[in-house]
Amino acid sequence: MSTTPNIIPVIIGADLNCYHVARAFHEEYGVISEAFGRYETSATLGSKIIHFHCVPELDTDEVFLSEMNAFAAAHPDEKKILIGCTDDYANLIARSRPVLGDRFIIP
Repeated sequence: MSTTPNIIPVIIGADLNCYHVARAFHEEYGVISEAFGRYETSATLGSKIIHFHCVPELDTDEVFLSEMNAFAAAHPDEKKILIGCTDDYANLIARSRPVLGDRFIIP
């Protein structure tokens, strides 16, 4: 396993897909992912490889941008990779690219 301590996977979602993405990053880089969702599910509940942030109105542009900007400000030196785990969240990220593109790597 290689180590890249300055990356943070920022996963938007809380379902099994979120867990699988976090697991892939953990297996490859040994990092803990930050996940944001409107509610926690059994896939992320108590996970040792995911730090979950419950944000009930995350699916609104205003709240999403506020949360992501605050997170980016708190982690200025790390490379933050922003990944949406549902079509709705992927669309939310795509709409936010003009604002967040200089703070996150957005695949």
